Amino acid sequence: DVKCVYIDPPFNTGGDGFIYKDMYQHSSWLSMIYHSSSLARDLMRSDGAFLASIDDNEFAEMNLCLEMLFGSRNKIGELVIIRAEGGASKTSS
Repeated sequence: DVKCVYIDPPFNTGGDGFIYKDMYQHSSWLSMIYHSSSLARDLMRSDGAFLASIDDNEFAEMNLCLEMLFGSRNKIGELVIIRAEGGASKTSS
C-alpha cells in the first residue's frame, strides 16, 4: 500500500511551456482529477496522506473533489504559498 500521494495537475492556464495537455474544459479537468485521485485513494494505506498543488483557479473544485473522495473529516488543512503578489505571471521591474 502507498503511504503518500502527491499530485501536481495541469493548472489550466495555457501557454506555460509544460509538455502535458493544458486548457482542459472545466468538466474534463474535474473528471480527470476525480478519476486519478480515486485510483490513488484505492492504492493508499488507511493512514496515508494525499497532497495536491493547485492555484486559485481550480482550488474550490479540487477541494470539493477531495472531500467527496476522502471525506471532509480527513482534511488536515491548506498551505498557501504566494510566489508573486497578483499571481505567478506578474514580474517586478
